[in-house]
Amino acid sequence: MFRMMRIFQSPEGNFYQQAHEFLLDLVAYGTAVMYVDENVSEGISFNTRHLSEIYIREDNRSVIDMVTRCFKFTPRQAAQEWGEEKLGKKLREELVQNPHKEYSFLHVVMPRKDAERLDPSALEGIAKNRKFISFYVCEEDKCILDVSGFYENPYIVARWEKLVGETYGRSPAWNSLSDIRMINVMSEVIIRAAQKQVDPPLLVSDDGVIMPLQTRPSGINVGGISMDGRPLIQPLQTGGSLNIGLEMLEQRRDAIRQAYFVDQFVPKQGTPISATEAAQNQENRLRLTGPQLTRVETEFLAKIIDRVFAIGLRSGEFGEVPESLENVDLNIEYTSPLAKNQRAQELVALN
Repeated sequence: MFRMMRIFQSPEGNFYQQAHEFLLDLVAYGTAVMYVDENVSEGISFNTRHLSEIYIREDNRSVIDMVTRCFKFTPRQAAQEWGEEKLGKKLREELVQNPHKEYSFLHVVMPRKDAERLDPSALEGIAKNRKFISFYVCEEDKCILDVSGFYENPYIVARWEKLVGETYGRSPAWNSLSDIRMINVMSEVIIRAAQKQVDPPLLVSDDGVIMPLQTRPSGINVGGISMDGRPLIQPLQTGGSLNIGLEMLEQRRDAIRQAYFVDQFVPKQGTPISATEAAQNQENRLRLTGPQLTRVETEFLAKIIDRVFAIGLRSGEFGEVPESLENVDLNIEYTSPLAKNQRAQELVALN
C-alpha cells in the first residue's frame, strides 16, 4: 500500500492535481477523462484530457472500451514525439518550411480484436497479451505514426450519472442548467434596477431648463427651479423593490445547491439535534449520493488503482509476489470520510 501511495504522491506523476481537474470536469460536464501513461524512464504520469477532445464508445455491456482523442500538434512537436523518420511526406516537408503550423492528430485506443479486423498487419511485433491497441494518426497526412499495445486501457473515463442508452454522462450542472441561466438573467435585471435606484432617470420641464443637465457632483443646472421655488427637475421613482428580486434569486440558488447536494452536507442552523437524528440525516445523505459515489468508485478509482498496480507489478516496484498472493484478486477498501460513513450505516441498521 505504501508503495502504491508513493506512486500517487510522486511529483513527476502529478496525480492529485490532475485528479482535482478530473473531478471538476466530472461535476461540470458529467464525463471526465484521464490518461495514465506508462513511461519506463520517467515513471507513471497522469493527464486529465479536456472533454472536447474525446470521443468514447461502449461495448455490449455498457463498459467504455474505445476512446478517440483529437488534438493539435505542429510538425516540430510531432518530430519530438515520434521521431522525424516516422513522419509522412507532408509533415517532413512542413518540418522544414513551416514547423509551427498546427495539424490535426488522432489517438485511437481500441480492443485488440477490433484492431485485428481493421489492419492485422499493423499489429506485427505487438505481444498477444496486449489487450488494447493504440494508433496515432495524422489526419492531413493520412499516415499512421505509431502503433503500440497496452495491457489495460490507458484512458480512465468516468461519468457522474447517465440515462439508459446514453454514452456520455450528465452532471449536476446539466440538471440545474435552467436555474443557472435564469440566475444570469435575474442578476442583470437586479443590477439595472439598483442602478435606477442609485442614479434614477430625471424628469424635467419642457421649458425653462437649460440643457444638457449637469448630473456630476457639484453640477449646477440653470432653470432647475421655477421663480416660486417649485423644482423643475425631479428623479423618477419607479416604486420597484430589490428585495423581491433578491428573494427570487436566492430561491434559484437553493435549487442549484440541491442539484449539487450542497444542502445535504452543510449543517443547517438551528437547535442542536440528537444522535439518532444525526444518524438519520447521514443515512439520507448517503442514500442520495450513493449512485454517484458508486459510479465514481467503479469507473474512476477502481480502474486507476488496477492500472497503477498492474504497471508497478510489471516494473518490479513491489518486488517478488509471494506464492500465497498469486492469482488472488485485488480487494480495494476505500477510506474516505464518505466511504467510512457508508460502512457505518451497516452498524446503524444492525442497532
